[in-house]
Amino acid sequence: AQLQSASIENLAPINTPTNLAYVIYTSGSTGLPKGVLIEHKTVINLITHQVKEYGITAEDKILQFSNYAFDASVEQIMLAFATGATLVVPDKDTLVNQEALERLMEQEKITHLDATPSYLETLSPGKFPHLKRVISGGEECPALLAEKWSENVDFYNAYGPTETTVTAMEFKYSKTGNSNKKLPVGQPLSNIWVYLVNKNGGLVPDGVTGEIWIGGESVARGYLNQPLLTCAKFIVNPFVSEMTSTVYKTGDLGRRLANGDIEYHGRIDDQVKIRGYRIELGEIEHVLMKSGLVKQAVVLVKTEADGNKMLVAYVIADNDFKKENVLLYLYNCLPEYMVPVAWVKLDKLPLTYNGKIDVKLLKTLRTWDTGNDYVAPETDIEKKLTDIWQKLLGIDKIGVYDNFFELGGNSLLVMRLVSYIENELNLTIPMNVIFQSRSIRDLSKYFEIQLNQNVMASLEKFEVIDI
Repeated sequence: AQLQSASIENLAPINTPTNLAYVIYTSGSTGLPKGVLIEHKTVINLITHQVKEYGITAEDKILQFSNYAFDASVEQIMLAFATGATLVVPDKDTLVNQEALERLMEQEKITHLDATPSYLETLSPGKFPHLKRVISGGEECPALLAEKWSENVDFYNAYGPTETTVTAMEFKYSKTGNSNKKLPVGQPLSNIWVYLVNKNGGLVPDGVTGEIWIGGESVARGYLNQPLLTCAKFIVNPFVSEMTSTVYKTGDLGRRLANGDIEYHGRIDDQVKIRGYRIELGEIEHVLMKSGLVKQAVVLVKTEADGNKMLVAYVIADNDFKKENVLLYLYNCLPEYMVPVAWVKLDKLPLTYNGKIDVKLLKTLRTWDTGNDYVAPETDIEKKLTDIWQKLLGIDKIGVYDNFFELGGNSLLVMRLVSYIENELNLTIPMNVIFQSRSIRDLSKYFEIQLNQNVMASLEKFEVIDI
């Protein structure tokens, strides 16, 4: 009776747009977990825009690809809740099994897939007749991957740090004029502003690379219990008059194209210095993919025990992969200091549970593929040179045809190599000879010629007397 007499009106709302919706943890580039405070208004802004952009209806079948601890899951879940679409939640075993996931997508007639480019590389685009759209996010997306998927679906390249509520910018791929270019991350979603800023906090012109700052209705409240970090990363927007408006300093680099699209140019942290040159790893990966000689590529920096750094390329390629062909292409497109000196060929790139490339695992790989078949040293000089190289480069097994510079050698190590040779072999060698004779076999031939010349010079000092 009491229930029948109760009011049938909806309860009065007590929450506000600035109330906390959730806290989600992200390690970012530092590896230290940070709790990001996301408010209701930013989630609503995201979902309202995406429903309209994607044209999602109650008829859609959305795959929850991302684990709920990963912020992309928020968009996947809320798109379904906001429209009445079906949310299909695979179990962990299905997610890590490519064939099982493809079967699930076919059986459930998935229409909406949001995944990392690394994971999308493992799927077959033509197998899903019901799929309408694919969103790539979480990592830099190769243009060739977008081209491959766009034959069958609408393909979007999305970008957004956790601190700006999943997606801040997105780009709908069009094959015309894009297949050979770096894939943009597009333009901001509704009520979001993107600024490209120099080191002094000023805006950079179009076409010039700057740090990406994001403002508007996507910016988080800050970090949980980290006021100093919040103040450093979430600042008062210097480009508007409202003192309550904030921007998030992403630490990412980008440049604005003439049509307003933004190109992502990696992390500020990823711009490493090797031999005094500032290098962007993403640019090397882009050129590698553009070559058409590899299917996937990741370039990392390996720091030796002595502090020297070398570029290492991890690639997936066909069985007829020839490192020499790739090197020739890279030397024609990049300066010498940007060409990887060590190569590792893999069957597939290791992925984390969230579908991103497992960079930490890659860095543990110790088998550096020099591209040459191992040939053991034969002469005493070759054996001594091999010992020196292995000690100097920190590599356990070096063959006589391996290239000193492809193993990580540089001008500084050449100077040390000259010193080692003088001290341990009691032989002298000009630095330019090492740059010209790059293998142990070539160097040993140089020393053999030098020793023979010394012997002949000694013999000429003796007077020949007829008996």
